[in-house]
Amino acid sequence: MKKLISFIVFFSVLLITSSAVYAKGVSSQNLGMIISPPVFSNITANPGSTVSNVIKVYNTSPNPLSVLMQVDNYTAVGYKGAVKLESPSTSTAYSLASWTTVSPTNLTILPNSYKYVHFVINVPINAQPGSRFASIVAFASGSNSSGSSQIGTKIGSLILLTVSGNAKVSAIISSFKTNSTLIQSGNINFLQKIKDTGNVTLKPTGKIIITNMFGSRVASIPIQQKDIIPGAIRQTEEEYNVGGLFGYYTASLIVNYNSEGKGGNIFATTGFYVIPVGEIIIILIILILIYIFRGNIKRAYKGFFSKS
Repeated sequence: MKKLISFIVFFSVLLITSSAVYAKGVSSQNLGMIISPPVFSNITANPGSTVSNVIKVYNTSPNPLSVLMQVDNYTAVGYKGAVKLESPSTSTAYSLASWTTVSPTNLTILPNSYKYVHFVINVPINAQPGSRFASIVAFASGSNSSGSSQIGTKIGSLILLTVSGNAKVSAIISSFKTNSTLIQSGNINFLQKIKDTGNVTLKPTGKIIITNMFGSRVASIPIQQKDIIPGAIRQTEEEYNVGGLFGYYTASLIVNYNSEGKGGNIFATTGFYVIPVGEIIIILIILILIYIFRGNIKRAYKGFFSKS
């Protein structure tokens, strides 16, 4: 049974590790390859213009790497910024791969060194305003010192480009809640999901304001700033320690989203109770003991003051 459990755990970890590519970039431990920067998130271009830039592909292993460069489209997966690489032929309204070329496409990187890869984005003259995204992908294979082959690895540098013009800028709060509506002590977690309902990438800012049952402000917590591509939902999570609180509290989420001078504010609220049960039980026990021994306490009280 122990061997079966160990195999299941090992297989699950292997599957999770190999099934997703994250927006912050992924580095390979098998072949020691890193791509930098992992994200280009602030590129703006006019219709008909050309944009160019460069990335570095590092070989941190002791063996040479053969690397194939290509451009893939990608889509968002889940709520935490993970993406799924798609073939350049898989096109959506936000695909950028067909506009992008890289050079060189084949390169050999010596151990503990790097090479530059240039990319050029040719924006069509009739390009519609809004965001486009793609990933410059490095696919590496190599061999170790004994000459045996190693597993190939893909890592990507994500590109988020905005075509200037009258883009649609809009967002909604899909959900805002706490991890528990009743908490005794420790930290409470606020989970908010924001959906980009426009056609331009957003990076919202905002805060969570906590007020007590009398409307007085208890705390103000800034939320994390994360890129949200069109059509995607991004979840962030904040923590707050409820030490010293008691009763019912309201949390108000205020989010500001904007791009190229457009945007607005969106709001959501949720409520929770802080009931420190342990402290209440101790207080009740003390009160009960006082009530039970009230006669003894009264006699002791009188005796103390009569002697005085």
